[in-house]
Amino acid sequence: MTPFWSIFEAIIDNKVSPSQCRKSDKMIIEIVETFDLDEDKFRVGKRGQLLDITRADMVSFFGIQCGEEFVSLQYGCKEAVRFVMRRGIVDKRLTTTSLRQLLNQYIKGDEKDDIEDVASLLCLYLLHTFFS
Repeated sequence: MTPFWSIFEAIIDNKVSPSQCRKSDKMIIEIVETFDLDEDKFRVGKRGQLLDITRADMVSFFGIQCGEEFVSLQYGCKEAVRFVMRRGIVDKRLTTTSLRQLLNQYIKGDEKDDIEDVASLLCLYLLHTFFS
């Protein structure tokens, strides 16, 4: 369970349609433009108050721990993803439908790998729904 579980659940239960979750390039640009490089913080509100987002905030907002390992932004192949190899996923492209099927298949497990794989699939499903 994460602070975002209600969003995951709404999408899984078809209470929110993908058309309601489309990304807005304008909104993303506006958010990025609020970052003040000199202050290394975001400027928010009408008065442009500085907002410092900490590791603790990330844990609170997203329910995830911040580690020491850097996230690679380079293109990767699915063979490099542990759960894809462990589960033998051969789909050329993951779609909303295939992600939903995988979630339904693995959500019943209670092993550590099952839990981690479902968390990864939920994140993929949510991002795919929001940004596709």
